[in-house]
Amino acid sequence: MMKFKNISCVKTNVCTGCSYCCSICPCNAISMVYSKEGFLVPYIDSSKCIGCGKCLNNCPPYNKRDTSNTDIIDEYLGYSKSPDDILKSSSGAVAFAISCEFIKKTSGCVIGVSYVSNNLGYAEYTVANKIQELEQFRGSKYIQANKNNIYSFVRNESKKRKILIIGLPCEIAAFRKSIVKEYINNVYFCDLVCFGPTSSKITHDFLELIRTNVGGEGDAVVNMRYKVKNERPYLYCRFENGKTFCKPLYKTDYGLIFNLIGRENCAECKYINLNSEADISIGDCIDTSSTYSIYSQMGLSRIIIRTKNGEEMVNEFGKSLILVRTEGETERFYKNRKGRENSDRRNNFFKSYVSKGYKKAVKETFGIIRKHKNYILSDVRYFIDNITQTSRR
Repeated sequence: MMKFKNISCVKTNVCTGCSYCCSICPCNAISMVYSKEGFLVPYIDSSKCIGCGKCLNNCPPYNKRDTSNTDIIDEYLGYSKSPDDILKSSSGAVAFAISCEFIKKTSGCVIGVSYVSNNLGYAEYTVANKIQELEQFRGSKYIQANKNNIYSFVRNESKKRKILIIGLPCEIAAFRKSIVKEYINNVYFCDLVCFGPTSSKITHDFLELIRTNVGGEGDAVVNMRYKVKNERPYLYCRFENGKTFCKPLYKTDYGLIFNLIGRENCAECKYINLNSEADISIGDCIDTSSTYSIYSQMGLSRIIIRTKNGEEMVNEFGKSLILVRTEGETERFYKNRKGRENSDRRNNFFKSYVSKGYKKAVKETFGIIRKHKNYILSDVRYFIDNITQTSRR
């Protein structure tokens, strides 16, 4: 039997799940499915594949052609002028503020990630044409989003109007490939400083367990980083029947296993350093040099300008932001930055999860004593961080 050269050649420690291969297959032979660990991976229907190699030749992580850059045109710390927007967003509401101005001034659309209705723990890329529709993009999802037909939408729509795309660095690389070169300046790319997506299946199992424990019914509003003044982020979940769950994220099982449930390839992520294919990068700013006086109790963002389009995004669409220009802050941040690790604990956790399910995997990995020890250590670290930040202000 002839073995075709296709995306199946890409190993799991290389594949980012960006789904670009699925969007360009001329025979619709590729579909995205969830692996046993709960991550998007390509599945090839061998009865349809003609072995043209288009999927493999265009795979962003597989090919060595690197179009990313490490240039920094400018850098800022900042947050929205609207306290309400900051409260509803993950950090300083910078992405939300820029998105609002973008729609107002260009009549274009914004592409971002929202939760899938009636399917807890899963997310998808979708389009916002109106400011009201941007609400669905608020907050960190921590999971990788399904692309559906978003690449073909961007390819066609970029010929007609301006588009702002907000996503993970590896996905921005795929979005950039999907656009016809002559229309590339119609598209603004914003990547989010990323620690790597977590398993959608595990997130789903955890949220379904919450539903059972609180007696929730119907769909739910989920906020992985619900803000409470002077507190660490909470995990908040409200179901259609009014039942709610609200607890500090780090004191939930999900917070406990967070560092273990990342995608395998994230351990070798090329974007963990200054590399990026975006016009602008936005991320949390938890610690800053004492040189900078800017501070927002409810959230502060790091903003890295990489291209002229990135400059335009801040100058034209950042009017509702409070910004302070920094120098060397970005290099300091990336120098100390570490990604996920494919440790034995991670592999053992997933092995247990696949064979025994979510609850037993958590119990076997941590147990009662170890779980509470982690909570205490986390409390101590948070206390020290608070003292450090207070002394800087």
